[in-house]
Amino acid sequence: MLYIIFVLLIILTVLCIYLRNTILKVAAQQPESEKIRPPYAVISVKNGEDCIEGVIRSMVWQLQSQAADLKNCINELIVVDLGSTDETSYIAKKLSQEYPFVHYMNKTQYLETISNL
Repeated sequence: MLYIIFVLLIILTVLCIYLRNTILKVAAQQPESEKIRPPYAVISVKNGEDCIEGVIRSMVWQLQSQAADLKNCINELIVVDLGSTDETSYIAKKLSQEYPFVHYMNKTQYLETISNL
């Protein structure tokens, strides 16, 4: 009897791992517009390498500290680069990899995304 329970637990564990991996694969294939959940905030920037990291980190801190207090707080933060020629895009991309709810887009990508929401 104990052997049967052990085998069932192993089968259940394998099934859970398979389902988790399948869900992660499907989520990775979603276009950017389907990953963004309203309500969201938008930061537009052009050549702001000196301040963009501080602005994004400040917004992230505010969103994380208010998440428990506000029922309908902002779910996503979109950083739209309006054609920077400095390191702004690199900094914003780096922060979007650090925080899963921060999304970096150029102007064209943003316009496509909001037309699909």
